[in-house]
Amino acid sequence: MNNRLLHQGIGGFNLADRGFNTNTVDTPSASATPRFLGATTVNEARLGVTSINVSGGPSQRCPRFLYLVLLRVARAGRSRSIQTTSNLEIGDNLSLVTGKHKLKVGMQILGRLSKQ
Repeated sequence: MNNRLLHQGIGGFNLADRGFNTNTVDTPSASATPRFLGATTVNEARLGVTSINVSGGPSQRCPRFLYLVLLRVARAGRSRSIQTTSNLEIGDNLSLVTGKHKLKVGMQILGRLSKQ
């Protein structure tokens, strides 16, 4: 999924030099594998990885004459930023069925790695 927001923060008392752009890219990937261990036993293993990249920076659509006038005023906070987050999910379920009874036990491990 890609979500792009352009020219945010412009309007009202905020001039074009304060505008910024953001771009978010979400890339999920998942896999689940059921395995029958017997007539009444099922094991399901899951693995999921999601990568989220968020980048942002100043809007480059400022008119040239306005940019030259406001160059000294608007220098602070004009750098680009990139943040990458990776999420990992590992899960396992074991299901036992006996007559009218069903027992399901499982575990789930979640991990997150984030860098700027």
